[in-house]
Amino acid sequence: MMPAEQLQAGTQPRPTPELAERSGATNPEHWVEAHGDELFGFAMARVRDRSAAQDLVQETFLAALRARASFAGRSSERGWLFGILRNKLVDYYRLKEREALFAESGALVLDEDRFFHATGLRKRAWIKSLAPQASASPDESLVQKEFQEVFHRCLARLPRALPDAAPNQGIPMDRSGIS
Repeated sequence: MMPAEQLQAGTQPRPTPELAERSGATNPEHWVEAHGDELFGFAMARVRDRSAAQDLVQETFLAALRARASFAGRSSERGWLFGILRNKLVDYYRLKEREALFAESGALVLDEDRFFHATGLRKRAWIKSLAPQASASPDESLVQKEFQEVFHRCLARLPRALPDAAPNQGIPMDRSGIS
């Protein structure tokens, strides 16, 4: 279909790379002049940091330059560049979020440093009063009052012949609570 026929049919001609080059579309030499200020204003309104906005616009132009061959002309060059900038903004905020999470986890690591000696021969060794305490040995657990109470209730429910076998298995028993 010829361009005149396309216009009569109500469709727009699909730009060819040659046509785009001649018309200035996808011509990187005019991007900064034609779209730079708008792109910068758009980025600046979203990041509120001049340096970051400049970097985002520069990354937009670099990405557009790399993808210039894939510009199909389905949108205006301006729309295409703004679409790239939007993707760059999404990447920017994702990175900021990761950096914030990393900074928070770094703060946790610094908070943990208070449990260790900072200097001297014991540098990075536990401060004894803040070190985790070992759990009680099994023998110490048997002596604990709560354990003894539960143990004796269970022992009382066993047939009478079985409790006498327990001491032979090396389990210490206080039979004073058994009736």
